[in-house]
Amino acid sequence: MSAKILEQTKEIAALRESLRSAHRRIDDLVKVADSMHELSKASAAMAIEVRLLAQNVTGIAEKLDTVRQEPANSWRALVTSLLGAAAALAAGVMLGISIY
Repeated sequence: MSAKILEQTKEIAALRESLRSAHRRIDDLVKVADSMHELSKASAAMAIEVRLLAQNVTGIAEKLDTVRQEPANSWRALVTSLLGAAAALAAGVMLGISIY
């Protein structure tokens, strides 16, 4: 074999090895791209779940405020009734005194 053929054979072998290496790197990059795609899908699903969770928390907070207001409303009604009864009693006493 001549020196030129031997040199070309070595170059072809080096190119084949370089090509194999490039294919391995490309395969690795494809795996990374697939992983990133899956991650983006998971992130989108998580964003939807967080949004739904925030809506649920808002609903629960509104219901909690309603529950907290019930005792205050009961006390207001009691005080209003007592004041009304006291005013009626005072008016009755005044009318009773003015009649005699």
